[in-house]
Amino acid sequence: MPENTPRETPSEEIKPKKKRALRHRTFVTKPAETDPGAVSAAELNSSLSAIYQDESGAIPDMKKINIKKTSPLITAITWLFGIALFGAALAWAGFFWLSPGNSGNDELVKLVLTGPTELTLNATSTYTITFQNNGTAPLRNVTFSLYYPKGFVFATSSPALKNTLHNEFTRATIAPGESGTIVVSGKNYGALNERKSWRVFMNYTPANFNSELQKAATLTTALTASGVTLALGGPDKAVVGTEVAYSFTVNYDSDFTLPSELAPITPSNFIITSSTPALSKNNLWNILPNKAATTTPDGAPSLRQFIVRGKFTERQDTPTPLKGVLTLPVGNDRLEIARAELAPEVIKNDLDFNVAINGSLTDFASTLGDLLTITLHLKNTSAATLKNAVVNLVLDGPAEKRQSILKWSDIADQANGDIQGQQLNATTRRGAITWNNKKIPALAQVKPNDEITIDLRLPIKDAKAFDTAAIKTPAITVAGNLTFINQNGATETVSAKPITITLNSDLKFEGRDTVEKDAAGQDVHTVAWVLGNSFHPLKNIFLTATAYGDITIATSSPSAGTFSFDPGTKQLLWAIPEMPESVDVLNSSFTITLHKNDPTQNTLLSKVHILADDVVTGQKIDLAGDEISLNREAPAP
Repeated sequence: MPENTPRETPSEEIKPKKKRALRHRTFVTKPAETDPGAVSAAELNSSLSAIYQDESGAIPDMKKINIKKTSPLITAITWLFGIALFGAALAWAGFFWLSPGNSGNDELVKLVLTGPTELTLNATSTYTITFQNNGTAPLRNVTFSLYYPKGFVFATSSPALKNTLHNEFTRATIAPGESGTIVVSGKNYGALNERKSWRVFMNYTPANFNSELQKAATLTTALTASGVTLALGGPDKAVVGTEVAYSFTVNYDSDFTLPSELAPITPSNFIITSSTPALSKNNLWNILPNKAATTTPDGAPSLRQFIVRGKFTERQDTPTPLKGVLTLPVGNDRLEIARAELAPEVIKNDLDFNVAINGSLTDFASTLGDLLTITLHLKNTSAATLKNAVVNLVLDGPAEKRQSILKWSDIADQANGDIQGQQLNATTRRGAITWNNKKIPALAQVKPNDEITIDLRLPIKDAKAFDTAAIKTPAITVAGNLTFINQNGATETVSAKPITITLNSDLKFEGRDTVEKDAAGQDVHTVAWVLGNSFHPLKNIFLTATAYGDITIATSSPSAGTFSFDPGTKQLLWAIPEMPESVDVLNSSFTITLHKNDPTQNTLLSKVHILADDVVTGQKIDLAGDEISLNREAPAP
């Protein structure tokens, strides 16, 4: 090669090494003398740097750059999720636009309830429900549901509300732009100033929407004028055992002509001794406002006063007030129109006087043929001497042909109190026993801390001695009174807490057991369970017992109900759904074979537990029958 021929001398070959990051390399070249259009190494180096460098001018580490490919499945799921989200947003927007209470719905559907909010008792009021379809689509399957406030009595409507409660109206379609009204009239009853609410719901489905929507309207009303008031007056303090009187005063406007009922509601520790006028059998006063009224001098209001007298039997830690409730009978309802109450302070007496029957100081249940063991107890806990004390015991019970259900001829009274009978009505007779200082000398002067006890026994007649069909009220009421002269010379009367004895069915149980030997020499017990009843029908009767030892039991069909035996628990059960009054006796029998005699076993069958519900009194009867023993004699010592 000639010497003057230009030569290119590369400083390094341009090849990146394997698995190494691209580094910035410098290319050294000689200027091209023969090819002016050739790209120089410096220009090439600058171009490559511009391609790979970042914003800060640095060349990234290619080892740390990972290229990820997107899965087609993930892409499809992402698209589906996006479409679903868009649809939900669209549906929510539509629901929000058409839902009740929304401004959009308010524009599409209008529902307004108007009428008087301040009412007068027994006056007629009219309410109007206005509806309108302001949308462009018909409303289909439209139902209006009206909820009247308690005390509103429906009278008329337009259009007619034909369902039983007169509170529903339907329309197949309400066209766009169509409006209408529902007008309802009725009378209002209730307590003065009691706030109540009307509620109307309109359910509908727009023709361009698949879901049912609802529109609501409410209106609050109150009775501001009743034409009647009730006041309760009496002493704000009462001594236990001392008679007090409380008055219930009803004031009617002259325009009030509805019959009403007044109920005195007394606490459990208050005994009503009398009332003026007399209370009905339902413990009510029935009032006709336009009759027997007492008017004030100006002749405007109509006043009536009702008085109840009674005694507090004990002091309560949390006293219950006396109340008066005035109601109007409207259909099958009793709507309250006035109420009054009074909570007197009850002061404990300095005497301890009570009556206990069969160990109970409170109400309990008994039955025909039972024996009543009665104890009257008096203790003077005061600092003064009681003079000329008289103890009186009154028992009111069912009667038939002027004969009491109590067997007075068999009374056992060591103090020999004076007995006096009184026929209260056709079905109730009273027996009163009185003890004074002639019968019990200690009653002449009962000094501080002195105690006097009177004991007596009085049986109840059984079904053989008394016609149970004559019993209209199956109960005996017992009340005790103590009268004496106090230190001031005044006569005082103290009453014991009364006791009501409910007469339940005379259900009786008899268990019979006969024993024979079988061919294998084993004892076979033939057991019969017999139920007897002649007073009140029964239901839900269950007899249960447990058998003991190595036994086999064979059952038979009872005269009523079902009889079963569980070998696992050795429980016997006789279940009887009902025993009507026309059925006097029911029985069931079974056999118990004792396979092995165990000298330590004394009982074959446990006591029989009998449960039943008295249909008349509503109380549960709980009895126990005798067990069946093996009659083993104890070994000699």
